[in-house]
Amino acid sequence: MAGCLNSMKENCRSIPRVLLGACLAVACVFLTPDFVAGEDAVIVATGKGRITKKGEILDFTGKQLVIRTPDGNQLPIPAKRVIDIKTTLAPQHLAADRLFEEHRFQEALDAYRLAQQNDSRIWMRRQILSRQVSCLQALGQHARACETFLLVVQSDPSTQFYDAIPLAWQTVEPSSTLRQRAGGWLQDREFPAARLLAASWVLPTEYRNQAIFVLKELRSNEDQRVAHLATAQLWRTQVATASLTEVHRWNDEVGRISSGLGQGFYFPVGKAYFQHQRYEEAALALMRIPILGHQDRQLTSESLLLAAAALEKVERPDCAHRLYREILTAYGDTASANLARVRLNEQQTQDGGS
Repeated sequence: MAGCLNSMKENCRSIPRVLLGACLAVACVFLTPDFVAGEDAVIVATGKGRITKKGEILDFTGKQLVIRTPDGNQLPIPAKRVIDIKTTLAPQHLAADRLFEEHRFQEALDAYRLAQQNDSRIWMRRQILSRQVSCLQALGQHARACETFLLVVQSDPSTQFYDAIPLAWQTVEPSSTLRQRAGGWLQDREFPAARLLAASWVLPTEYRNQAIFVLKELRSNEDQRVAHLATAQLWRTQVATASLTEVHRWNDEVGRISSGLGQGFYFPVGKAYFQHQRYEEAALALMRIPILGHQDRQLTSESLLLAAAALEKVERPDCAHRLYREILTAYGDTASANLARVRLNEQQTQDGGS
């Protein structure tokens, strides 16, 4: 994949790196912890470079990190100045991270829940909860993923983990549970994140008109993250009708508004370029999703599949072949894997007959 798309990666490097996400807060009942961390270190940006602050991290939200220094003082640090943190992870947390990397998502989810119970640090338990959102999404448990993410936002409205929001970027029929939950969330004017998630998931249902109305309202929400995501969700409804000029505008806009919000923005852009038979632009937009990383494996694999189809259209079958192989290797548990396998077999048949 990398060999064919070096130029695409060069273009992607111009997108700002997402800052370290703030850890997520949630009120929950938990067991007596059996893990106590050691000294923490926080790498902080300054006007002249960076410095390291050591002590005990007391809290870490989207607005600030608070650390107790060795002399007992509590030092607040704006979250935007936090470059990195160094801390000790509980054994269960390390095990969960390993399982997640191995794509053993149910086991990872169970391990993260155990880690959450056994880690005494509230700010770390918030972070662990965010990983549970990713596990649930990978397992296709979208209703529970949404509910968990909404706990995150309730506990820390300023959270920088908005890139984990489990929005629908593909046309997927929601489960009956999610449809039921979404019906209530659409009406909750006090909770924009819930309305955004609900509208996203019910777009392909009989609630489509209501969802579009809600998304148009949310475009002017005071929380710019909600406003930007609502804008991009509306693009999903315009893929088949947007002019090429509009699609160019979307593509330009993504670089300005998507930082810290995930890469789902690029999916409607790529699909719209494909619709206009602008296949190179389509492949470039779609490849940004796996290159830059996205929480949703189904979306990532479908992006690779559509990018491969675009590359075939511009007579780059070798590159397309590598993308199909990438899907089978890294995303073999997704729906796109079967389609990739079929296309590879078709390519081999064509090559054998030529």
